[in-house]
Amino acid sequence: MRKTSSSLSYPRRKALLSTILTLVGTITSEKSVRFTQFRDIMASVWKSEKDVNMTEIGPRRYVFQFHNEEDINRVAGEGPWRFDQNLIVMSRLEEGYIPMFVPLDKAEFWV
Repeated sequence: MRKTSSSLSYPRRKALLSTILTLVGTITSEKSVRFTQFRDIMASVWKSEKDVNMTEIGPRRYVFQFHNEEDINRVAGEGPWRFDQNLIVMSRLEEGYIPMFVPLDKAEFWV
């Protein structure tokens, strides 16, 4: 039996590299959220230099992919953010983590 792994190496590497500029987030609401409305409003609020790619990966769980370090640092650092009066909890996606399982149970606040 011949082993073939070369076809998996490039996409896997690309997926790992994409975690560098990625946030995972959730909205602390019991109600469902209209993703298109959430995406459009947050894109206008964040005013990133380049578009932010937003993907809904589960109920009220999202992946935000940025194109440069300045934008991700600004969004991550200027929070906390809200949508429809509900807190958005975000965490930077670290290499090797699966976005659905990133803990999103804490948020930092300045008081």
